[in-house]
Parts: sequence; structure tokens; C-alpha cells
Amino acid sequence: MKKLLLSVFWISITGILQAQLRIGTGTRIRSAGGTYLVLDSVGIHNESVAIQLEPVVKFTGAGTAAISGSQGITFNSIQVDKTAGGQVRLFQHMNVSQSVSFNNGYIDLNGFETTLDAAATISGENVSAGFTGSGGGFVSITTNLIFPAGANPGNLGAIINAPANLGSTIIRRGHRSQTNGGGGGNSVYRYYDIIPANNTGLNATLRFFYRDEELNGLSESNLQLWKSTDNVNWFLQGFSARDIVANYVTLTGINSFSRWTLSTPGNTLPVSWGSIRLDCALLAPVLWWETLYEQNSMHFEIETSGNGNDWVKAGVINASGNSQDKKSYHFTDLPGRKAAFYRIIQVDADGRRNSSSVIRNTCVSNTALQVWPNPVKKTLTVSVHSAVNGIIRLRLSDIQGATILVSQRTVTAGPNLLTVEMEQLPPAIYHLQVFSAGEERPVVIPVVKE
Repeated sequence: MKKLLLSVFWISITGILQAQLRIGTGTRIRSAGGTYLVLDSVGIHNESVAIQLEPVVKFTGAGTAAISGSQGITFNSIQVDKTAGGQVRLFQHMNVSQSVSFNNGYIDLNGFETTLDAAATISGENVSAGFTGSGGGFVSITTNLIFPAGANPGNLGAIINAPANLGSTIIRRGHRSQTNGGGGGNSVYRYYDIIPANNTGLNATLRFFYRDEELNGLSESNLQLWKSTDNVNWFLQGFSARDIVANYVTLTGINSFSRWTLSTPGNTLPVSWGSIRLDCALLAPVLWWETLYEQNSMHFEIETSGNGNDWVKAGVINASGNSQDKKSYHFTDLPGRKAAFYRIIQVDADGRRNSSSVIRNTCVSNTALQVWPNPVKKTLTVSVHSAVNGIIRLRLSDIQGATILVSQRTVTAGPNLLTVEMEQLPPAIYHLQVFSAGEERPVVIPVVKE
């Protein structure tokens, strides 16, 4: 006969001083029907390989009760009735086979998982009670959704209707605010991962419930559903119905599920950056960048800096506005600016700003284009440093702008030396204009002919 070791002692876990019920290896706690195991300001520490608590475990009292140990715990039923801001905090995963009911106080997931059996339910969540988890973790349930009509597995608050057989479906509810890939934007303190076996052509309806304390500062009357397939990039899906008294947002016509949350239009910053690079091009630095998607983006501001701290706007490029496809942009800087660093600031329609990574200028801008001798008597030498093979166009004009000569030259990647014969020209000041391939704006260098 196995011996049940019950000992209550004081222990500190991450700064929480409390009494705990310590359970030894291989034990099980049972009770007669209708009885409770009441833990008043007491947590549970489990070192057993397999522990199942069959009575209803009721957490009461003030302060934090920790569920901890090297192994998880399976509860039959849990009741939370804490006082004075008390809560239950997970330091280990737990399973629940029947129910979790709340009267007052929270269960802080604290980065861990609570797994409900297929028939288990949650009840009693309100403005002062329920699951929380800003530090991560989720509550999950797996169930069969066969032509679901008003299905609310586990009473997690994700109600699903569909004229399709979704099959075995995993639903996870988390309580961390969602952000985009750059860490921008925010959502309510709730999201759902909905993962059905059949996930195409569903034409489903999702009703997303939330609690008032999960609003995270967002306007309740503007909440809409957002969807992500990679938990990084978010796309606004809108809403079909919304009730700020009953606390839900509904969307119809959903063909596939993934991760869903609630936020307001334009809240999540609207650009996911792709590749960014700087080319020395033919005559001046050219900044190239891609966006993987855009939502309500207005324009890009290109900024330069000599020291990486003080930034000056060098130009503006219009954005695509809304796109779920990859978009490419480029900006050609002025020759001779000699900026040491570049960055791109995305500005959305609401004035929100999102910065790209900083790009160091590796172009030799002080030698990318040079001419000598200047003044010149016979032959002018033009030095062009090119990053690629290409064609440039030379145009020599007098001080009034009249064209003296036009010449097209082929250059190769690296340094190139070109010549312009000026011996037959009268002494004067001329302008040498150098056009790089595909650019309409030339570089202009004054040349003095002796």
C-alpha cells in the first residue's frame, strides 16, 4: 500500500512566499462524492510521475497559490474563490478532466498550458475572475467539430458555425497582446488558435468573445477581427456584427482558420519589412527595399545620418497603401551627400511610424565620380566607379544650357576611366552632365576650359 505524504511548509518560488501541499511520487488523492479539498492560501507542489486529484480542489484565501513541481497535475475539477486580489499561478502545466469554475480571482498561465479534456468546461469568468496570461501560455481543448452549429468547445469563448465537417479541431486561447513582426501595434489580451483537420472552403462564422479587462486600451466600439497565418503578419478581416454589451465580435464567410485576435483598424503597424540593401549604382547610392505586406501605409521617408544618432530626411517615396503581396521600392540619393548611414521610416495613414533597420553606406561616394584636370586644356578624364555593368550618358553644355556634345558610354562594375576631348572648344565654363542608366536626374559638374 502506497503511503500518502502530505506536508505543508513555507517555500519561496520567484519571490512568492506561501504554504504548499507537497505530493510525493506515485500518490493519488481521492475523496467521497460531494467533498472538497480546500486549499486556503496554499499551493500545490508535485514531484510525482503521475498525479491525479480526484476531489474538487478549491483555492481560497488571499495571496498567490503556486502550482509547481517537476511534473504536471491532472485535476478533476478546480474552483477559484480567492480574496483580496489573490490568484493561482502556474509554474507547471496542468490538465483538467471536468471543469474550472471561477467565483473570484485569476489563474495566471505564466507561460504554461492548461489542457482541457474534450468534455471539460470553463465557467464563471468575469471582470474579476478568469484565466490571464500576459507572460504567455494558453488554455487548449481538442474536439470533433462535425457541421458545428453554435459550438463553443470548453466554453472558451470562440463560437463556431460551419456547413462543413472540420474534423478534429484544436482550439487554444491565449491572453498575450499580439504585435507585428517589428513588435509594433497591439491587440486585446486574447487570441485564439483554431486548427481544424479540414481547413479549406469552410464558409464558417466565428463569434469572438472577450472580457472588459482584456481591452488593452483599445476602443471597444471599433474592434474588428484580425487574422495571421504565421503569428507575425496580421491582416484586417473586418466584422459582420459587434456587441459591446455582450462583449463579442462576429465575422461570417471564413474559409480557413488560423490565429485570430481583436484590434482596431490601422492599429497594427501596416508594413512587414522584406530585404533592404544599398547599392553604389553608377553615380550615387541607391537604397532598395521590399515590403512583404502593407496595411494603410502612406509613404516612406528616407533618412540619412553622419553618426547614426542625428537623422535628416533625404526624400519621400509613396507607399502602396494596402497590399498582401511583395512590393519593391528604391531611392537614389544625391551624389556627394556622403551619408554614413541610411534608414527608412514607414508612415501609415494615421501618422504611425515604423523604422527599418539601419544601413551603413559602403559606397565610395567621394570617388564615385571625379574629373581631371579641371581646368582642362585638351582632354578631360572622367572617373566613374560603378557597382554593376551598364551604360551611362554624357552631355556637355555651355553656361546657357546649349548642348555641345552627347555621348553614350559602356561601363563595367568597378572603376572606369572615360575621356572627353575639349581641345577644340573655346575657353569658357561648361557643365558636364552624367546620366546613369534608368535615371532621369543627372550629376552636374562644372568644367573650366582654358
